[in-house]
Amino acid sequence: MTYADFINHQLTSSPVHQLTSSPVHHALKWLGLFDDIPINRGMASPFDVVSDLMIRKMSLKDDERDMIVLQHTFLAGYSGGRKEVIRSRMIDFGIPGEDTSVARTVALPAAIGVEMILDGKITATGVHIPVIPEIYTPILVRLKEMGITIEEEFNLPLSENIH
Repeated sequence: MTYADFINHQLTSSPVHQLTSSPVHHALKWLGLFDDIPINRGMASPFDVVSDLMIRKMSLKDDERDMIVLQHTFLAGYSGGRKEVIRSRMIDFGIPGEDTSVARTVALPAAIGVEMILDGKITATGVHIPVIPEIYTPILVRLKEMGITIEEEFNLPLSENIH
């Protein structure tokens, strides 16, 4: 099976080649998903197939680094009718020849959380979203010590809200 065969097999409706003017189509073509090149894998999930291509085409050289830009904009409403826009922003760069920003920002919070559980600093059981101050505050402090920071702006005008 080739990459082109694979992608066509994944589609349940119109062929992907009908989307040739789409930026998404151009990106997938650049990645190689429409190439008539054998996949050279046995049974493979879509994740495996795309991951193989991404590793081949998108691996960083030793002197390169990645960057993450994350921005969340919230419209907060309070009792009494007051509203405000809150913006959280994070920009992080990988360390050339060491860790990518993706790896740092995914693995380090999880590792800090595990360490806190092992040290008895987190006693909650089960799976939790990160809205418990006793969990997220110390994690954010540790991340800041590691150079990963989040800037927050409060009381922004309602015109700053992204719809």
